[in-house]
Amino acid sequence: MSRLPYKDFKKAQDYFDQAYSFALKKDSYHTENIDTQQARLYILQCLETNIPVEEFKYFELADDLLHSLSDDVYKFRQVIKYKDVYISKFTHMSKKQKVAFEHSCKKFISSVEKASRHGNITINDERTISKVVKSLDFIINDIKVKR
Repeated sequence: MSRLPYKDFKKAQDYFDQAYSFALKKDSYHTENIDTQQARLYILQCLETNIPVEEFKYFELADDLLHSLSDDVYKFRQVIKYKDVYISKFTHMSKKQKVAFEHSCKKFISSVEKASRHGNITINDERTISKVVKSLDFIINDIKVKR
């Protein structure tokens, strides 16, 4: 994670690969903390590349990984960056990719609501969750307006 602010993505990926390798050697080790940061790396790579095919590939890797995780604030925190992806990359996406992006945002809204109903969101998480919902609402509403 320490390499991410410096955009040293290769070294960061090497460290994540090493962390996953260590985790596999442990019995019943849950990798969710590593997974959320791996997804963060993918989102940052999506935002940094200017190659449309790679942009969506990185987004999709992050999105698939995040949707596979338990609904908690650590997972949802990564989704705040979807607004940056939307603003800078959405126009480069194909129609199919745009639909997938929109559906993902709607699915995350549902996941946040479900997590709140089930008590997975604490008072301390509310500020982060509010940012997540604002980001997703912005995206969904802006897509509707531009149709």
